[in-house]
Amino acid sequence: GQSYLFNCNNADELLRYYCECYQKVQLNFSPLDSRGKERGFGVNEQAAIRQTIALHWMYFYLVNSLPVELTADDLAHPDTWQFVIIASESKYGRGTPQAIRIAAHVLGTTALQVQNCIDAEEHFSSIW
Repeated sequence: GQSYLFNCNNADELLRYYCECYQKVQLNFSPLDSRGKERGFGVNEQAAIRQTIALHWMYFYLVNSLPVELTADDLAHPDTWQFVIIASESKYGRGTPQAIRIAAHVLGTTALQVQNCIDAEEHFSSIW
């Protein structure tokens, strides 16, 4: 997992931010039928993905001294997509068509858009 150091006044405030952000992470976790088998993420995997996304954006807003308000733009951001792609590739194999289809289904987009996101991330990573 990832560790975050939050600059927050108190634990109650941090918990409120977390609950608000977590509830806004709405993705399509319905199972995807693939060759007669249902594929996707179990309840615990879904919770872990939602938690990772919520904590990432909480950290972003708090570290930049911005109001903590998870938006639709945040959910459509490549950072959010990467968390879903990583989870899908961890479960179904890196770069596999199945992992890409599952990620696209969860994100509500096309496999081509997910592949483009993967390619862009790999290109960016290769620069460093």
